[in-house]
Amino acid sequence: MSAIHDVVTLAQQCLDALQPIKPKGGAFSSPSAATRLDYLRVAKSLLGRACKAKGGLPEVVQSTTSKNSFFKRLAALRFHCHVQLDHLMTLSQQASPEADYQRLRSDLTDLLAQMQAVATIQRQGHDTQRSKRKSKRIALKGLPPDWREALCVSARQSKYAHALLVMALTGCRPGELQLGVKTWIEYDKQLDKDLICFHVTGCKVKGKQGQPNRLICYEAHDPHPLVAAMKAHLNACATPVSQVSIADANNFTVEIRRRAARLWPNHKHTVTAYCFRHQWSADTKHVGDDDAVSRGLGHASAKTRRQYGTASQASGLCHLQPIKIEADRTVRSAATLAYLTGRRPLPDHEP
Repeated sequence: MSAIHDVVTLAQQCLDALQPIKPKGGAFSSPSAATRLDYLRVAKSLLGRACKAKGGLPEVVQSTTSKNSFFKRLAALRFHCHVQLDHLMTLSQQASPEADYQRLRSDLTDLLAQMQAVATIQRQGHDTQRSKRKSKRIALKGLPPDWREALCVSARQSKYAHALLVMALTGCRPGELQLGVKTWIEYDKQLDKDLICFHVTGCKVKGKQGQPNRLICYEAHDPHPLVAAMKAHLNACATPVSQVSIADANNFTVEIRRRAARLWPNHKHTVTAYCFRHQWSADTKHVGDDDAVSRGLGHASAKTRRQYGTASQASGLCHLQPIKIEADRTVRSAATLAYLTGRRPLPDHEP
């Protein structure tokens, strides 16, 4: 009966220990199914590393300079504790032999120690000094002016051939390619030109942040090799609109890294999918319309574009020249943002 009594006592202690580490809303049901699986994966990894770390779980969770990573780890562990306790409580109701209760006693003891460690980490907060964020645009340094064309040519027989073209021509995120980007050719009466059009659905949109939809167009007769390659693809399509998509954003990024490492083995920086995004930003900034850069990148805030490629990084004679860039939301300027957040008033304007 000692094991049964211990299980009952430990279960109550775990229930009490769960209260201070609950989310602010008091419920664990809000994460999506994908987020829950990711939390459990992260928690399993952290707990495995904690077994080998001298400082245990607190040392492992604090071993990051990223505040976002710290809080994700904390959220993952909280969710793991909730799921594990719920599982063990269900087992306790089904236990009968003494051996079952002994196993439950051991599992509950471990869980209680994890909960206490999580509570300690939560009280301490993130105590690692955050390192200054390095812009990934530095990876463009040292690449040849036609690096995008070379990479696309190297992949023209692969399943990612058209996805790479779309990323190069729109600067879209890998996650947006996973959602699918629509592209087609249409005649624009106002411009009196045939245009190659791309419709991108934003994948980082919430509240007033991000652009839910954006449209990027090039003149169909633009001689740029990337535009010409996309035009040839669309002319060969059996349907008027081509839906270009990838199955997995991570696999796509890995493929870009692999091909780039093969093309430029001595390049100092890793070439990733986001290099296309930085290069697109650089080319569009070179043209001179800053708000168009924000719209095309999918930003609703003007300040975000500062983190992306600069006009000086435009690919010389190889730079792209989109002829139209539209988005759902107006780009908020730095002055407007300061006004909205109450930091300072908007400057006076003459009537």
